[in-house]
Amino acid sequence: MPLYEGISYSSDKNVVILDIGAAYTKCGLAGESCPRCIIPSQLKDDKTGQIRPLWEFKKEDELFENLKDFLFQLYFRHLLMNAKDRRVVVCESLLCPAVFRETLARVLFKHFEVGSVMFTPGHLTSLLTLGVYSGLVMDVGYTETLLPAPPPDVWYPLDGDSSLHVSGKVREHACECPIDTRVKLSQNIVITGGTSQLPGFLHRVQLELQKLLREPRYSNILAVKKFKYHVPPCKANYTAWLGGAMFGSLETLPSKSVSRDQYIETGKISDWCSLDTQAS
Repeated sequence: MPLYEGISYSSDKNVVILDIGAAYTKCGLAGESCPRCIIPSQLKDDKTGQIRPLWEFKKEDELFENLKDFLFQLYFRHLLMNAKDRRVVVCESLLCPAVFRETLARVLFKHFEVGSVMFTPGHLTSLLTLGVYSGLVMDVGYTETLLPAPPPDVWYPLDGDSSLHVSGKVREHACECPIDTRVKLSQNIVITGGTSQLPGFLHRVQLELQKLLREPRYSNILAVKKFKYHVPPCKANYTAWLGGAMFGSLETLPSKSVSRDQYIETGKISDWCSLDTQAS
């Protein structure tokens, strides 16, 4: 989905940008250069008084209550604004559990009555801050790093008791970058995420890649001779948020978002890759 098409800025500066990470949540308004708050993704249990992570839950109803309390804190303690009828852009991980995004949408639409919600992948908004269309984004988060990895075997259920087995090797080959894109991706590497700010982290990644490039199994088949890295215009821990803030200030936001009326009618939130045909 081309987020960049028809770029022109809107005068609406009250669009809320959310990036709810495993360790920290970034929150602010569209058009601003940095988040208004970066707070731990956790909340206090009113019964026990203990602090528990936002992402740890047993049931969907428990997650609903957690998100309701957490977003109330964001809106009324940090942003100091009413959520009703305001647009929201959520920068999400591609590995975000479906139950989390569906529950988050339900809280935003039914409890806070926001005007619209746009779920956009964080790696894409990171590229938006640099103005490039193609790149390899390495998002080093608190609990996971988003990069292609050898996928496991999967079994897809079919009619009755039968199932289709697809081996991990087949899935890995299907997900490999096309040959004609590998050089371009190697020249446009973006490393984001709070963990990437560890001292020496970027230098170590560069050394490891150069070492692998000299090995015969890669040097004999790849046309890649060196890697080039982009430096985002902000700290690595909120690069994705900044891209969301830029996209939230564009006039194309309403056409890419899911409105409250549409959500109430369907009861579902469209996946980010199908918004071109689902949202209007």
